[in-house]
Amino acid sequence: MTNYYALIAAAGESRRFGDCMPKQYYPFKKQTILEASMQALLAFEPLQKLVVVLHPKDQHWQDLPCAAHPKIATTPGGDSRTHSVLNGLHYLASFIEPNDFVLVHDAARPFLTLKDVHQLVEATKNHPTGGILATPVVDTLKRSTNGQQIEQTIARDHLYRALTPQCFRFEKLFHALKNAPETITDEAMAIELAGHASLLVMGDPKNNKITYLEELS
Repeated sequence: MTNYYALIAAAGESRRFGDCMPKQYYPFKKQTILEASMQALLAFEPLQKLVVVLHPKDQHWQDLPCAAHPKIATTPGGDSRTHSVLNGLHYLASFIEPNDFVLVHDAARPFLTLKDVHQLVEATKNHPTGGILATPVVDTLKRSTNGQQIEQTIARDHLYRALTPQCFRFEKLFHALKNAPETITDEAMAIELAGHASLLVMGDPKNNKITYLEELS
């Protein structure tokens, strides 16, 4: 039987957020952004364990009610998102099976729904690698190297926004990340560079990542 585990990368310091507090701990709908980001995963009944990867000097996690949740474990993060996710996978390695799935989710993506989790799991359950939630790009895209002048309009045909969770078989994800360059921006990119194909699973376009403080106003 294939088991499901989840991992949330919450070790970032949120330098672009514009507040002294890491954004994952910022208030959001009577809780924190991090707590909201975990809700749909914890509501997914087959989930065996949710690993939250924290900054080594985190001062906030222990104050959250969910810190005592029986399905949640924590482990220290690294210098980058890739290192943090790898640390989380190292934590899982002692008891997870190679073909079990790991759902990797952003700590600042609080709009994830249980419906999208089920859609991702259902679509990837028989796939040899896994896949990601995504939505088609609907805005017109412009390229500019200096941020002031338009140099090119990019055709949006066949372009998709990569969302999270991203759901992959443990062994393939682990090896892909261990061999990936520091420049990767998500787990699917590591999987791609390792030569594996991933599924695109259409998700809710409201499943946005919070990057700036102004997005909460």
